[in-house]
Amino acid sequence: MLMRFIDFCNKNKIFCDGNGIVIAVSGGADSLALADLLYRSQRRFNLKICIAHFEHGLRGEESKSDAEFVKKFSAERNLNFIAESADVKNFAESKKMSIETAARELRYKFLEKIRRQLNFDYIAVAHHADDQAETILMRILRGTGSIGLSAMKYKSEKILRPLLNFKKSELENYCRQQNLNPRIDSTNFETDATRNKIRLELLPILRKYNPSITETICRLGEVSANDSDFINLQAQKIFDSAVKDEKLLQTVVNSQHVSVQRALIRMFAEKTIGSIKDFEFVHIESIRRVLNENLKGVELPHKFRADLKKGRLTIIENKKIKKRGLVNMRNTEDYIERVLFTEEEISTRVAELGAQISKDYKDIDSPLLTVGILNGAVVFFADLVRKITIPVQFDNLIASSYDANSHTSGKVNILKNLENNVKGRHILLIEDIVDSGTTMNYLIDYFKNKKAADVKICTLLNKPSRRKVEVNIDYCGFEIPDEFIVGYGLDFA
Repeated sequence: MLMRFIDFCNKNKIFCDGNGIVIAVSGGADSLALADLLYRSQRRFNLKICIAHFEHGLRGEESKSDAEFVKKFSAERNLNFIAESADVKNFAESKKMSIETAARELRYKFLEKIRRQLNFDYIAVAHHADDQAETILMRILRGTGSIGLSAMKYKSEKILRPLLNFKKSELENYCRQQNLNPRIDSTNFETDATRNKIRLELLPILRKYNPSITETICRLGEVSANDSDFINLQAQKIFDSAVKDEKLLQTVVNSQHVSVQRALIRMFAEKTIGSIKDFEFVHIESIRRVLNENLKGVELPHKFRADLKKGRLTIIENKKIKKRGLVNMRNTEDYIERVLFTEEEISTRVAELGAQISKDYKDIDSPLLTVGILNGAVVFFADLVRKITIPVQFDNLIASSYDANSHTSGKVNILKNLENNVKGRHILLIEDIVDSGTTMNYLIDYFKNKKAADVKICTLLNKPSRRKVEVNIDYCGFEIPDEFIVGYGLDFA
């Protein structure tokens, strides 16, 4: 495997003679194999290497033992070892992000700090073929274009991924052969994170249809990367002519092939904002629609907005959303693009939902406890319960994973709880819209822990393309695309 690793690095020009490499090592099989392979090929590539370990503070003594293990591994090979710890949980809460995202942000910040301190060239991480397949699948499930399909690259700015051509099973076998005895992170077997669900549940199912699914997906990623590189090259050739006075020219963009249009928009957004982190295919496509259909504009992540005036598109910070729940709008045309569902369509569908719920719960021995999620669902809740013909009891709560704009923070807060005892009760949660699934998933677990007989969900609108956690929708009014929706009780916060 060592020679295969060396050949792969040579073929893809991963290193240059004399490079300084910070190796990110957690103590697991992947990073341990990477560290050992780089150690054993150090002279071949004339590398300066350092082992870096970040302790997340999430698994108590288990995490501390991992750090000691990596320290001992480094000492046995006379390698420089640097470690740092942080309270990832508190950081995630303060920044309103998931634990996984917070851990990644702090880890890479630490690794970059070490790289700069040592004046080294790159950071080597242990992403492998299975990681690549998981990443591509996750992006497909959330909605992506060819850029997202290309996923991770062997060499990306200061990050090196020398193991992308190796499967996890190969790395585990290598560790056994070299008696490395890697550590096992127990959280890798929990299915609360999307990536873990894909690894533990989805990929095993896909392997029943195609035993070589990992290689197939990675091949798709490589082909997509090649295609994206070519498209970006074509877009780069005309970028200067498409931008004038820091504005994107509508006529130039619209005259290009749709793939080049997307690339031009992505380049323009990145140049204008500085970073398009959290921009997904749907956001780029929304801007393209503004240009192609001559719309006024569209909301973007991180409080940015694309505006089109006189054939020139700008991306600016949206200052209209100033306070929670308060939007400074001169008129509805500043924001409203089109009507998705008419009053008649909504009324008909609400009546159908009421009839189905009445039928399903007709044999329960106590009134159905209908719980409206304030504030957005109040109009839908009021209309729906009047269409339910069996005895019901009303209650409501305020629970949200949204801050003062149109994007989920990932953290659920219950600001007002129920007045009723839920033990043994049949609960119907009535929501206006389910997108990330974070709030609904939290509430289902919450009421089940309170010994409710069962908990079901009824939502007016379902936006499955934005799911971050799996949640079952029992009663759905309409399924909608990934667009920001207002009206019938739904607002900007």
